[in-house]
Amino acid sequence: MDKKVAGLLNDQINKELYSAYLYLDMANFYSGKGLDGFANWYEIQAKEEQDHAMLMYKYLHNNDQDVTLEAIAKPDKVYETLMDPLKAAHAHEQYVTGLIKRDLFPERFTEHGVVLTPEQKEQLKAAAQTANAGARQIAEALAETQGQLEQGGPTMM
Repeated sequence: MDKKVAGLLNDQINKELYSAYLYLDMANFYSGKGLDGFANWYEIQAKEEQDHAMLMYKYLHNNDQDVTLEAIAKPDKVYETLMDPLKAAHAHEQYVTGLIKRDLFPERFTEHGVVLTPEQKEQLKAAAQTANAGARQIAEALAETQGQLEQGGPTMM
């Protein structure tokens, strides 16, 4: 495996683990508000991000590459309203999807002269599709919750 590809995957592992931290922070916010359904949903999202990181971790190891675990940044968002975590999650998913498209899509690799096998291209495309699906889920939840809030409050408890 090309070292640039391995480096990008190592960076993405850190980003996925940061995303898990961010979602746990959001779960913590909702738990503190007594909204256990919202907290549970974000706990599930955190686990999904951990799973993404582990897939890349295993992929690197299965290809005899070193995995470098860097420090995971502390989430720094301050949530004041019930909508704040939903909006922040949507923005974060769009950001991460953009990173995957920019850094991990095969078209980006060809700009740097890195050649991927068809299997590697498919795995990277699958990672980007998963991120896109997550962003769509967040957007749908945001729209539904916004409607609930406008009608007197969320119904998930």
